Amino acid sequence: METDFAFLVLYFPIVAVLLVIGFIAPFLQNETIVFGVRIPAGETKNPLVEQLKKHYRHTYLAVMIPYSILLLFSLYNSYNKSVFTLGIILQVLITTYIYALYNHKMMVVKSSLNKVSVQPAEQAVLIDTKFREGKFMIPFAWFIPSLLVIMSCIFIIDKNYNKIPSVIPTRFNFAGQAIQFTAKTDFSVYLIPVISTTVLFIFAGIYFAIKRAKQQVSSGFPERAKLQDRRFRYLWSIYLVITAFILTAQFALMSLRADSLIILSNKLFSAIIILVPISILFGSIVLAIMTGQSGSRLKITTGEKEININVADDTVYWKFGMFYYNPDDPALMVPKRMGVGWSLNFGNPVSFLLLIALFGIPFIIKIFGKIK
Repeated sequence: METDFAFLVLYFPIVAVLLVIGFIAPFLQNETIVFGVRIPAGETKNPLVEQLKKHYRHTYLAVMIPYSILLLFSLYNSYNKSVFTLGIILQVLITTYIYALYNHKMMVVKSSLNKVSVQPAEQAVLIDTKFREGKFMIPFAWFIPSLLVIMSCIFIIDKNYNKIPSVIPTRFNFAGQAIQFTAKTDFSVYLIPVISTTVLFIFAGIYFAIKRAKQQVSSGFPERAKLQDRRFRYLWSIYLVITAFILTAQFALMSLRADSLIILSNKLFSAIIILVPISILFGSIVLAIMTGQSGSRLKITTGEKEININVADDTVYWKFGMFYYNPDDPALMVPKRMGVGWSLNFGNPVSFLLLIALFGIPFIIKIFGKIK
């Protein structure tokens, strides 16, 4: 029964969502970016380019649909978290390889386009120095409700500390039943609020990273592209604030229930811890499809005339069309070339410090917990 429940609410949605993401991600970019490669605006409808896009769709579906079915069949017949973890990692790696393969193919196509296309001799990088003037992000103060949720949770725990049992649950199954326990200590009692606070700081950091991320107009309609990018950042900042609040509220409920300070039925608790992350992921996919990368899918009319420019080609700095490495670029974050959002500039040493901090926090918490 638990296997069937896990399959329906966890395994199938995650595998299906990853399958969809891999299929649509390459096509959410500005039309001049194809598989991470910048091509001339006049070549976006070139038959070679269109044929390569079509071939990608066919190849991706031919490989990933059978793989996804095989993975789901294995998960349905075997309740094994290791199989699930390894299967998802392999699914991501195969998707990445297919995209990198078509990035290489697109580079070859671009070489043939350059031989027959006549482009302006000079290249340009269009930057709007007034881009950050005015309102293009939701006010940072909207993170305050999330902070208040965490503070309220800590206050309730502190006031009722003596009422917390000597043994508290730390792990639950899909039915919401506790399956692992630990002794009551300050660390175990306040662990979830600490994690929630860390998550909130991460979201706040992402907010400022989006606000300061590199802006480059790569369109024959620069004013429209600027407005699209501003709207794009505003919508995603709203998504960040809402997601932060939902997660902090979820963590608060998890903490108070584990400490026996509130009563939630197993079914309700199970629904919360499973459906909330799935809903957040689904919301991000819907928003990505609606906006496109840097707002390229948003309908905005400016009345401006198209400008014939040859945007500076920075494809050489994008490794496999996914990883940006440019030591001469001071920007820490740049618009992604696959999917939507922003990517770190791995030519900036700060990016590695951020990755170490991000992935190191869970290990530090785990080690500190063992010491305690």
